[in-house]
Amino acid sequence: MFTQMRLNLRFVRTILFALVFLTSGFFIPSNYAHAESVSSAITSARNAVLAAYASYTEANYSPQNWNTLTKFKNDALENIDYCYDRGDIDNALIYKDTAIVGMDGVLTIVETFALYKVNKLSELSTAFSTYHEADYTSDKWTILGEFNSAGITAINNATSSTAVDNALSTATNGMAGVLTITLMLPGYKITKLGELGTVFATYLEVNYSAENWATLTGFNSAGITAINNAADLTAVDSAILAATNGMSGVSVSTLLLDNYKNSKKGELGTVFATYSEVNYSAENWVALTGFNSAGITAINNSIDQAGVDLALKTATDGMRNVSIIVSHSGGSYALFVFVPKPTEPIKIQTTDECSAGANFSITTGKACVLSIPIAKGQVLGAEKYNFTILLKIGSKGNEVIELQKFLVSLGYNIGLTDGIFGTKTKAAVISFQIANKLVGDGIVGTKTRILLNK
Repeated sequence: MFTQMRLNLRFVRTILFALVFLTSGFFIPSNYAHAESVSSAITSARNAVLAAYASYTEANYSPQNWNTLTKFKNDALENIDYCYDRGDIDNALIYKDTAIVGMDGVLTIVETFALYKVNKLSELSTAFSTYHEADYTSDKWTILGEFNSAGITAINNATSSTAVDNALSTATNGMAGVLTITLMLPGYKITKLGELGTVFATYLEVNYSAENWATLTGFNSAGITAINNAADLTAVDSAILAATNGMSGVSVSTLLLDNYKNSKKGELGTVFATYSEVNYSAENWVALTGFNSAGITAINNSIDQAGVDLALKTATDGMRNVSIIVSHSGGSYALFVFVPKPTEPIKIQTTDECSAGANFSITTGKACVLSIPIAKGQVLGAEKYNFTILLKIGSKGNEVIELQKFLVSLGYNIGLTDGIFGTKTKAAVISFQIANKLVGDGIVGTKTRILLNK
């Protein structure tokens, strides 16, 4: 409406101008031509603004930016119309140029998003620049750099402002979460103190002289102090290295270890003495003595008590698992029971020849070879016995007889099965206890009795 009013005023002004010239009897062609030239120039400026505006599409802009673009156009037209009324061609051209430049400067949706990415990339770059490589270990600095690189890639690939924001947040939070050397140091110290404690626990005081043990524990204590006082990770590493190297360099007491070896070889000898060659086949006796010999060698070659203990256990377990032959008497002949692995049958045989498939010799009446399943340690024909009382040196009676039978079935040498708990029976009980990880005291107490009754 405002524009229409200006057009009407312009028409009225033109008519009045013509009447003035007609009534005055004057007609100045040059002034008329100038007026037409001004009018044409201003109209042309106005049309240029309209043409420029028409070249833009509203769908390419956000509502806010389209309103901004439209305002550039409307303001220019209003000002140009004002210049027309005054014949001010210079300012009309200025208004035209200002509008065209202004509309061209309004960002489309695509351009706005691209600029948003640029700004966020700049924010990420600023955040990354606040970190310093010297504050991080090499691996942590690499991680921090990866967060930054991943953020740049994610922002560039984002298809919405929300995705851009998420990418920036992930990158900046990730970088902020990477621990500096200062922040890592307390936890690193705790870890290394644990490692030092584990190493120290591998050393046994019994392997060292009093002086050397004091030296070794001194290295450990100094290491703990140095780790706690370390100002950086490198100092922590140096402290634990110095402590562990120091401890490993302390000499083991040869005398103490030799005494321990001799003690354990004595135990091995005691266990070996409970076995009797007559209870084994030639082949199995060789195997049993081999375990004993290997145990002695392994004990001699051990560099610490743990090695000695392992050598003794390996030897005693090995001897205990060697199959035996148990001697029995019955009637006018002797039976020899070979006890192999638990899953194999045993063979009962005599020295007499038998006919194929026969159970007894037709000439002597003695038993022929039979295959009978038997569990290891079981005495042929024996019922399972339940031990109920404490047995020790001097004990007598049926329960001692059953104990002696049981020990013989395992290959231990107890001498006569006479129902008297003597020194040989005690030695066999000690070997049985040691082989089953009990205290070797030679007394059949509660724990030993439970094992016997299994």
